[in-house]
Amino acid sequence: MKNVTKGRIEMTAEEAARILDPKTSREALDCWAYDPEKRLAVCNEACRVAARVLREHSAKLDRSQWAGCRDCGREWGVLDTQTSCGWPLSEEAWAELERRCAELSTDPLASGEV
Repeated sequence: MKNVTKGRIEMTAEEAARILDPKTSREALDCWAYDPEKRLAVCNEACRVAARVLREHSAKLDRSQWAGCRDCGREWGVLDTQTSCGWPLSEEAWAELERRCAELSTDPLASGEV
């Protein structure tokens, strides 16, 4: 972990995972055993890192998991999405759907909006 100073903690996703995993958290937090404020700050940063990683992951849609409707696969001309189920029919439509999902998953606390 880098820059574990007052107000600034930098950690990797792997470090955050070690802190949050019940199997490894005691060992990962041992160096702050006698500093409860620093220990809490490190745990909070681990939660922020984990939340960011989850949001980034969820913004990338697994297209194979999307089930279409009975009309999927039909030619619809100029439409970008399937009207019955919303299935994206073009790369542009997939990109727009992923952008919208990313917007929904943004954290106002992480961006400083709150």
